[in-house]
Amino acid sequence: MLSFLILVIPSASADSDEYDLGFDENTEITWEFKRVNEEKLEEFLDVYDIDYLALDLDYKEGDKLMYKLTNYDDEEDYYKLYFNVYEDDELIGYTHAKIAKDPEDLAADLFDDISQIDFTYDFIFVLPKTKDYIQEFGAAIPAIYNLFVGVSYRSIIIDSTVVGLQDIIVLKYDDDGILEEFKIYYQGYLILVIELDDVSKNEFNLYLFSIIIMTIVIIVVVNIVVAIVLITKHKKKREIADRTLAPKKEIISSEATKGSISPMITDKSTIILEDINYCEMCGTKRKLNNKFCTNCGNKF
Repeated sequence: MLSFLILVIPSASADSDEYDLGFDENTEITWEFKRVNEEKLEEFLDVYDIDYLALDLDYKEGDKLMYKLTNYDDEEDYYKLYFNVYEDDELIGYTHAKIAKDPEDLAADLFDDISQIDFTYDFIFVLPKTKDYIQEFGAAIPAIYNLFVGVSYRSIIIDSTVVGLQDIIVLKYDDDGILEEFKIYYQGYLILVIELDDVSKNEFNLYLFSIIIMTIVIIVVVNIVVAIVLITKHKKKREIADRTLAPKKEIISSEATKGSISPMITDKSTIILEDINYCEMCGTKRKLNNKFCTNCGNKF
């Protein structure tokens, strides 16, 4: 029954004061079915008088199952996580997991009444620091159960063969406390292997965000500088082109020789002026061709 509960119930374990949940809301966790022996798996479940189809475990090799964390409650002694469940990107339902913050609470819940059917905590997740959490869980296992439940590094091994059953279950976790590998051996056969395929996290990384912002700023500044340089070069080229195309003015040097300047054309015709004079002595008007003044006799 213990093996069945570990297989079926979504699970998690968590931390006391030193353990925290290893992922945030909207984290998508995908597992892939690597090995499925349907015949032996159904026989294994029948041992516990459980209907195979009712468990909705009719998966085939290559099938994928994805949990998306939509919300969680952070209580004093546990985390309660709420998931949307997808098969090959199709939403098929919802589930939740309750995670003990103290590994000793997980051990007590599991072993105080080994015959109980409804456990408070489960085993799909444990809390980081994963290795420390697993080791504390192992140390809290009552000595009477150490024969068939043990821990090794980041794994929990449940060997029911030592108490007359025919199954061995191995659960291995990654550094974030997520089930990384789940194996069931039954009657000496490896009948089920589920491996962690992908974890996409929505974690805000301030350092990475700063790097991105700085990169964007640098790119914008560089583009502005390049634009200014190109505009300046274009303006200079335009000014040079305008000067090249402007009409040239002919400048005549002031030092040009007189011979190079055409003389002014004047009317060379003789200007006949009436030669009219007056007597220097008396001012009498002189008559044309007179040699002497007619008034005073002065000789002209």
